[in-house]
Amino acid sequence: MKTLLHFIDKVQHSKVINALFLGLTLLAFALGSTYLFTRPMGSGDEALFLDNFEFLKINGWSEAIASKIPLTYFILVYPFALFIKPYLAFRLVNCLLFVLLLFYFYKKGFFKQLYFLTYFIFFSSTAWFLIGTNDPLFIIAIVVFFTESYLLIEKKNYNVSLLFSALIVAFFTRELIYIYIPVLVFTFYLLYKSGIQLGKSLLVPGVLFLVLLAINIPSIQKNHSLSYDDKTPPKELACTWTQRQYLAQLLVNQGKLPNHQHPSFEETIAYLKANGEDSLPKTISESLTFDYQLTIKEFFKDFIEVLFYSIRNTGLIVFFVLLVPFLGFKKSNFMATNYLPIVVFLVLAIFSFIIISYVEGRWLVPVYLMAIVFFCDKIVTQEKYKVVVFLNNIIIVSVLFFGIYRILPKLF
Repeated sequence: MKTLLHFIDKVQHSKVINALFLGLTLLAFALGSTYLFTRPMGSGDEALFLDNFEFLKINGWSEAIASKIPLTYFILVYPFALFIKPYLAFRLVNCLLFVLLLFYFYKKGFFKQLYFLTYFIFFSSTAWFLIGTNDPLFIIAIVVFFTESYLLIEKKNYNVSLLFSALIVAFFTRELIYIYIPVLVFTFYLLYKSGIQLGKSLLVPGVLFLVLLAINIPSIQKNHSLSYDDKTPPKELACTWTQRQYLAQLLVNQGKLPNHQHPSFEETIAYLKANGEDSLPKTISESLTFDYQLTIKEFFKDFIEVLFYSIRNTGLIVFFVLLVPFLGFKKSNFMATNYLPIVVFLVLAIFSFIIISYVEGRWLVPVYLMAIVFFCDKIVTQEKYKVVVFLNNIIIVSVLFFGIYRILPKLF
């Protein structure tokens, strides 16, 4: 056993091996980014955003806001779209946001830990920031909020003004923020218990909130809501996204549809006509109570699935972070000490519970990034967990080789 520990210690302190590890992650990052950046424009939700932007150019800001567009994101994109094609402007803005996140982690001192940089680049080899939508803006805002909250609770180099500004940007960027409400309540409880000092720290967030609220007035007046991207299907289709997703899971369970696929809206409408309007739930809240047995079954299945999905993105980091509360980290003040592991668990559990079909990986990017933050700050730095770090690195290297092997034929 001592020989094994000595070997692990030499490996983890070897500059050559660590350099190779980082080099391999950079190669995977370059290949993944190249693959996604060169994909056809208008793929997936990007097509909706391109349509929204075209509507904005033709009809002007006021009418576009009233018709619901991804307003906060388009404010950033618009100046670039004056000189380059909109889809390139989307991706360019998201690349700049990614660089901004890198700079943020650098300023906060996380890059002093080599493993943090390696894990961050490894995770980002999926090129999540190259999706031509407002997902990266929301992800980065929510990650900064949780990181600042963590730093405040830990009393380390935090910025209260940045904390609230990031939350406001997330709030005005995507309706997805409402799913985070239980986690936000938990966070603010811990911030209050930590003795957060507001003072002048709310000046910048307050001005930001009022400005974003003011430019949302056309949508508030017409729709009684903020101007978010509107993914509801056309009214003439006479069905909802929830019905389509619910039917997808029913068909998957019957073996009539591959997992992670959806039936078309036309197929959903045909199902409703054949089985009655009440044969599928119309809203998320209805879907949770529509079939309790299915809801419970899908919760456990989805939760296990997102855990295994996390291996592709973080190695075993998410598993280890979720185990931390059981490893005896300062049992006094349990919630504050285990803030990020609890956040990771809650977000994974919430998505697994409310989504009856399958949980999309892009929704979990903030969770995986927060797991990396905690893992590098609390686990990598402790000598007693060097076996855990070594095992995780072996898994990541294996995933890297497999990923590079799979993507190379797609590029050449």
